[in-house]
Amino acid sequence: MLILKNIGALLAGFAVVVFLSMGTDTLLEKTGVLPPFSEQGLYITWMLALALFYRTVYTIVGGYVTALLAPEKPRRLVSILGILGTVAGIGGVIAGWNLSAHWYPIALAVLAFPSVYAGGKIYERTARGAQTASVQSEKAAISPTGAQEITITKIFDAGRQRVWEMWTKPEKFAQWFGVPPLAATVETTKMDLRVGGRWQADMVNAEDGTRMPFGGTYLEIDSPRKLVFTMEDPTNPANPNKETVTVTFRDRMGTTDMTMHQVGHLPPEEYGAPLQNGYNAFFDRMTKYLASHN
Repeated sequence: MLILKNIGALLAGFAVVVFLSMGTDTLLEKTGVLPPFSEQGLYITWMLALALFYRTVYTIVGGYVTALLAPEKPRRLVSILGILGTVAGIGGVIAGWNLSAHWYPIALAVLAFPSVYAGGKIYERTARGAQTASVQSEKAAISPTGAQEITITKIFDAGRQRVWEMWTKPEKFAQWFGVPPLAATVETTKMDLRVGGRWQADMVNAEDGTRMPFGGTYLEIDSPRKLVFTMEDPTNPANPNKETVTVTFRDRMGTTDMTMHQVGHLPPEEYGAPLQNGYNAFFDRMTKYLASHN
């Protein structure tokens, strides 16, 4: 499925360039601005410059679309699209060498990759600009949004799929949930990753073996973009006071913006420094694990 999404993102970007270029060609020919395609020998310099301009703009748009639709690692897909564009441009140089001034097809081939890459960079910058200042910070920050809710944001130097798996694979979740000597283990972490499925991750004190149980129910799963689950005391499932955690993952050209929002019924004072310090310590462990397991 991921491969199909990657192919779809590439095809979408390529189609944008082709259809916009051909559409503009047709429009300008119908209005008499440009001669028919079959009479390219009539093109003069300003006409070729105009065609080069809008084709370059559309190539930038194509790179943006591919980055926008990429399920993960948009920079890699943008680079692939740029290479394909360059190859197509070289083919155009060979096929159209005698159809117009030589500089025109050469310019199209030379500008293909940087134009696509520029589109990807524009996506990256506009996407980051839409985030809050706390998301832009490379250090996890906490923003109180109410007496009993918090929002924590952090940027990880890893692709979205890898960060998603830190939350959804037991063997990886256990690497960061908790801070030694009190932390989850692979043996005490279980996940039934489906809506309505249960998860459990008991923290074990490595010094005396005592356990602190954590668990809950998955409410929404949109891989690898969004995860919603409850956090509750497995020893008292009848207790209606549950925490609801929503984690969103945004791919930013190879890095991932992760935003975690938690709301529930813990005492208001527990949403201050203790919770902030705890989650920041958790996510520092996640950062180290991702850096050491590329």
